[in-house]
Amino acid sequence: MGDKDEDEVQLSEDDEVEDPSSPRKQSLLLRTKKFLSTKTAGNKLGKKAILQAIGEEGEGLFKAFTGSISLFYGATQGKKFTSDLLAIVLKVKILIDEEILKLEMLKDTEELTHSFVFDVQQNFDRACSDVKHDPIDPKQACATLVKLKEAWTGVFSKMMQEKNVNKLQCVVDMVSNLEFMKAVLNKPEYSSFRVDINNFLKQLLESVQVDSKIERACRYANCPNLALKSKGLFRSIGYCKVHHLDNFKPIFETPILHHFLFEGEQSSLYFLDFLKSLQEEEKEENPLVVFSFLSNLEQWRSISNKEMKFKRAQIMADKFLAQGSSSCLFCVPIEVRESLLKDLSGKDPKTARLGYEYFDSIRTACLKVMEGYFERFRKSKVWDRFVVSFQIPTGY
Repeated sequence: MGDKDEDEVQLSEDDEVEDPSSPRKQSLLLRTKKFLSTKTAGNKLGKKAILQAIGEEGEGLFKAFTGSISLFYGATQGKKFTSDLLAIVLKVKILIDEEILKLEMLKDTEELTHSFVFDVQQNFDRACSDVKHDPIDPKQACATLVKLKEAWTGVFSKMMQEKNVNKLQCVVDMVSNLEFMKAVLNKPEYSSFRVDINNFLKQLLESVQVDSKIERACRYANCPNLALKSKGLFRSIGYCKVHHLDNFKPIFETPILHHFLFEGEQSSLYFLDFLKSLQEEEKEENPLVVFSFLSNLEQWRSISNKEMKFKRAQIMADKFLAQGSSSCLFCVPIEVRESLLKDLSGKDPKTARLGYEYFDSIRTACLKVMEGYFERFRKSKVWDRFVVSFQIPTGY
């Protein structure tokens, strides 16, 4: 289990968006979603969901590329790059799902995008070949990416807050840095990243090319049936009809909080979206803090190493229980928080064994608050969006 900086991406406030209308082209939507892909939600759950959404090839490419960024710019800048990148991916995912980002808006960038991807793939393929060659100069690819940044800025500045547009620009600036690209393509210390980027980029491009031309098998293990396709507002997640119903029918018929907190990655996104909308009206307690504690607790419970578990418990206690913390859980009585903090401070980190139930008094208080939010969620427009997105349309 990593520290907070490694595992969490900070949530940002809702974007102000416009809704320019234009015809929708499904093939471009598929390519855009494959290229940019899904969400991040403010913690490790979000990161995991993004990596799952972009597939094994996309996940491998993501890890190799962010690893090379950290090597070149340093760990601190590398973490910020990863955080900003995941945040931007989430914003784009939401804009696409809500049909705010109309795909004809990206039409003018399509040629530049294809040119950049082609140049990059050719550069990495050459860099990884056994044939001896002069150092590779990625000047053309970097110049194309700078042009793409300008084009993307023009599109997204109409539907994102300025701070998120700035994140996009910073991410592109780091990638389009000529010295960075030269290092990744030519220097020996980047060789493992270079090989992985080349291999995963090839696989990803192959999957994009066939994505709109062939039918996909259900991603449930050993299922021979074809996966459902997205249709209208319905969003397929790669299951056939039977396995999609297995996953979602119980949620619609007998929804429970536990699924939206700990089990359903897709459904958790919608619950988080609802909680974000409550931030301003909930003056005493930030709903996202309560969610974040419960998510962190689930991760903490899975740690087997006792010293690591104790260290993580201290981090959680300082963050969620200390009176002066910006993420203090005010839904938990102060005497309960102080008692646990005192107990934790009196233990020896090297010998203490914290049981599975150690934070149960805090968890109980948080779940009680979350149950109230969940009842409001089920009566909200966000719930309606969730249902229409994942409930199979009649006649499908």
